[in-house]
Amino acid sequence: MDPEPWNAQPGRLVEDLLTWLTGDQWQLTAAAASAPDNAPAPIATADDVMLLSGGMDSLCGAADHLADGRSRIHLSHYDASTAIRHAQTTAVSWLNTRATQPIRHLALKVCQTGTPREASSRSRSLLFAALASTVAASASSPHVIVPENGFTSINPPLTAARGGALSTRSTHPGTFARLNQLLTTLSLPIHISNPYAYLTKGQLLTRAHQRTDGGVLAATAATLSCSKLDGARYTGGNPNHNCGLCLACLVRRAAFTDGPYPDPTPYLVDTLADDARGNLLRRRRRDMRDIQQLLLTGIDDTDLLAVGDVPLDTDIDAVMDLCQRGLQELSRVPLP
Repeated sequence: MDPEPWNAQPGRLVEDLLTWLTGDQWQLTAAAASAPDNAPAPIATADDVMLLSGGMDSLCGAADHLADGRSRIHLSHYDASTAIRHAQTTAVSWLNTRATQPIRHLALKVCQTGTPREASSRSRSLLFAALASTVAASASSPHVIVPENGFTSINPPLTAARGGALSTRSTHPGTFARLNQLLTTLSLPIHISNPYAYLTKGQLLTRAHQRTDGGVLAATAATLSCSKLDGARYTGGNPNHNCGLCLACLVRRAAFTDGPYPDPTPYLVDTLADDARGNLLRRRRRDMRDIQQLLLTGIDDTDLLAVGDVPLDTDIDAVMDLCQRGLQELSRVPLP
């Protein structure tokens, strides 16, 4: 396979994207690679490819689009975590109970074949986007849909010390702008977008709840939002449970305060016995303190710039309004 395009402008765009995602400086040199021994099976055409991560937003996005009549591939990354795989398969099973015909679901895996040299997963969104773009190109699909609430996508820093790449940029508008520029430079007619960029998690849940006559609510219990997912560390803990206290879990819990319906999720903080629960509270002390600080100080446009630049066509006023609505949802979550 010819490495030369990747040693030109496309390679420089990937370097910029990796620097944006990780906060590190990157210099890439492409090397020739041999074609795989077995050609992949052909993929039937589709109108679009939608990511199905196993999270609550991806389930709600799939539910919201379920009756739009489009030919769609729901794409998951086959994760090493059994909890994530369980969340993905449960989501697919529920979607199939609602669909007029079985949904098309692909679970593909991208991994290092040798000893990992990078312990973090800061650049995983690039791998997922590359996987989705590859599937879309194979299926002659012009569109990749990434369902994610806008508050999490903007991911305003909780404190001044958590700005920049320390606030995850996986679905930030700046990430999509860079990805789409790369696809255009490669002459690939594919566009990556998030249709929920101006909705909070609560509003996305409410939308899916209304679209399914409430049917999505029970299905959300099996989805994963937790950014820690360390239930196995605690005596009596369940590794498949969201912790309930990290930032991602608090935003999840806040989503259920947007409407008159209960949160069906079993959280570690609600299921652990006293000593184990105390251990969890100690491990999450900083998360809770930073959330309280964020609610106290609020968010302004300077905080948004601390995350990174946004595309020129971004409606900053709408983003600021989104952040205020996200904070309102968070303020209704009781902290221990």
